[in-house]
Amino acid sequence: MRAQDLSPVYAGALLGLSNTAGALPGILGVTSVGLLLDRTSSWGASLFYPTAACQLLGLVVYTSLASSRRQGWCDGGDGA
Repeated sequence: MRAQDLSPVYAGALLGLSNTAGALPGILGVTSVGLLLDRTSSWGASLFYPTAACQLLGLVVYTSLASSRRQGWCDGGDGA
């Protein structure tokens, strides 16, 4: 679903937030894997376990908070 479908009024802000959230793992992931690899000397521990933990966290957050229903604040007009 596109940001324009979720909230036509705030689509730009939603797109910016989602792109930032998508770029952070690429920046922080490389650094954290490098640090874990230096400390553990194990590819399995430095790559698989953090990836599995992030996937499980995403599953929990998505299933508990996600909704595709239009929110009352997004219809705009008065900015509320």
